[in-house]
Amino acid sequence: MVGLRAVEANGYFDVEVTCEGPLAKAPQSCFLDGVQVATGATLGKRTLQWVQADRLTMRIKNTGTGKIAILRPTPALLELLASFKPQPKAAAESRYKTDDDQLEAIARKIASMPEKEIAVVALPALAAEKRDEAEKQAVAAAESWLALIDAGKYGEDWDVAAEYLRSAVSKDAFVKSLTAARKPLGKLKSREVKSKESRTSRPGAPDGEYVVLQFKTSFENKNAAIETITPMLDKDGKWKVSWP
Repeated sequence: MVGLRAVEANGYFDVEVTCEGPLAKAPQSCFLDGVQVATGATLGKRTLQWVQADRLTMRIKNTGTGKIAILRPTPALLELLASFKPQPKAAAESRYKTDDDQLEAIARKIASMPEKEIAVVALPALAAEKRDEAEKQAVAAAESWLALIDAGKYGEDWDVAAEYLRSAVSKDAFVKSLTAARKPLGKLKSREVKSKESRTSRPGAPDGEYVVLQFKTSFENKNAAIETITPMLDKDGKWKVSWP
């Protein structure tokens, strides 16, 4: 099953499954039977749970590794499921003799579909790992950039800044502004990351990948200060400061 492979589980005793959806009545509730057969998670073992909801979603967890996958049906699968039409008892000629025949035909179609046409799989843990790695690179870029400022190399700071910053302000204007703001503070005493926030937009800036960083900093002439620096993923695929 695609869910088991997504979380690298064997099934039965190493998975927990939560199904959300309109599964209170048959034939929709039969979906839970299929989940039990496919994953080995059962209501009896308390490893399968069902929550009433408007949309169908399945959350599967590898209990050994903690890896989680969220599966949602594709539009193609939903359309196929919606094609089931209960047959009136006194119906005339019909393609299907009974509801069971119709359900079996639908089940056979689903069984023959490629997995990518059945479910969309999301891995929240991977998204979190990607965010953490992005924030780590953003912090490294910001700290390197701030080190140049601490050394008084304001022009070099402009040279290695994001394209957005360099297009927004000239090098001379940047150096002049930074000199006036930073020089009176004196030498750096300490600096540590206070907060990190990933964003996809910034006021007045193009959409993209940003990390808003705040540093708790102490200078020779200012004991407590907060520095806000915003690195962005630049066009060359590297994290660079877009200021601030």
